[in-house]
Amino acid sequence: MALFLTTKESYLLLLFLGLVVLSLFSISHILKLAQKFNWVDNPEERSMHTLPVPSYGGIAFFLNIIMAFVVLSYFKVNSVAIVFLVSVSIIFFVGLIDDLRDWSPKRKIIFELLAILLFIVGTETYIQDLHGFLFIHHLPMWLGMPLTALVILFLVQAYNLIDGIDGLASMVGMVLFTAFGFLFWFVDDYLFLGLCVTCLASLFTFLWFNISKTKRIFMGDTGSLVMGFSIGVCAIRLLTLTEVQLAHFSFEASKLPLLLIFILFVPMFDVLRVMLVRR
Repeated sequence: MALFLTTKESYLLLLFLGLVVLSLFSISHILKLAQKFNWVDNPEERSMHTLPVPSYGGIAFFLNIIMAFVVLSYFKVNSVAIVFLVSVSIIFFVGLIDDLRDWSPKRKIIFELLAILLFIVGTETYIQDLHGFLFIHHLPMWLGMPLTALVILFLVQAYNLIDGIDGLASMVGMVLFTAFGFLFWFVDDYLFLGLCVTCLASLFTFLWFNISKTKRIFMGDTGSLVMGFSIGVCAIRLLTLTEVQLAHFSFEASKLPLLLIFILFVPMFDVLRVMLVRR
């Protein structure tokens, strides 16, 4: 057993199982509090549900991320983790306040951009090279940073939009984080692999509650914004891998953006669909 626990992959498996248990505990208590204080999502004209449903399940996602990054400190997590935690905290409170007060879209976007720019500047993580994709190579800072911010913001809104049908956002998120997780595993990026495992465990557990008839709960903007931000950050992280890391893949570096587009097809397509339908 001791030998089994010496590998980082084994610790990540234990992290997944531990977060599943933590999610079961936290979501159950959030559900009770939501029912007690009437924290519910009331049906509207475009709603798929006809009765009030407890919301704020996304609080469990944020708690899992905090707990997971504490555990990941075992792997000597660097300043990137700290900046990410600050940024995702801003995103979390934006979603929480919006669930409580119904913020205007403009105000939400301002604070979302603040969190995104904090992550970009604080970690110096932004698109600098597309490795020949669409014949584009090096990108200057003045173009790479705004492009990175727009990509993350787009993915945050895209994931938020698909959170309308029971189980859809959870299942799509699980597919995305599984795909991202394998890519990070290939390049030994255990910080973001840990983030993928955390989000996967959170969504896996939440799905059971989301489709339950007796213990149903929604993630709310609190959850969808946190997950959308995590998806955006993971996508950008993959686009900024070094040449040494890219050499671990069996395909050319120029194919990586195309692979990410394929992985992110569902939320990207849904945004375009909504834009055309509601135009």
